Amino acid sequence: MNFQGLQIGIELEVLLTPQNPPPGGFKDLEHFGRSIAQRWNRESAVGMAKMHVDIDGAYEGENENLEWSVTDDETLIGLEDTETGRWALEFTSPILQYVPSKSWRGDIQAFWNFFDQYMFIETDPKCGTHIHMSPLEEDLSQYLVV
Repeated sequence: MNFQGLQIGIELEVLLTPQNPPPGGFKDLEHFGRSIAQRWNRESAVGMAKMHVDIDGAYEGENENLEWSVTDDETLIGLEDTETGRWALEFTSPILQYVPSKSWRGDIQAFWNFFDQYMFIETDPKCGTHIHMSPLEEDLSQYLVV
């Protein structure tokens, strides 16, 4: 079989505190997530994947696997601290391609640079990073035995 590359999806669970929160802070996790997605979409470079909010699995857009997703995760419940403005979120990457001609590392680096610029980033033993990998889709019919 000819190696075509891999598809990669990354889930990052983090604790974020805004460096410069708005007066009055954020009313809830969705409000905070929406502010992140809006800023990312406004400031990210042309050609970069956009970001949408999917708190409680409410997102029904067409670009689910083509955009970054801001979501919640039950393993993060109780880690937020609204008094200090710390929020627990999961970010899911768009489907990235690990092939010689593509730079998925640049997508990940842009993500961390963005958050490093605007947030204090923390982790916790309950926070995790998950990487999903699968072969790039190809026509496998040539390998079927009839």
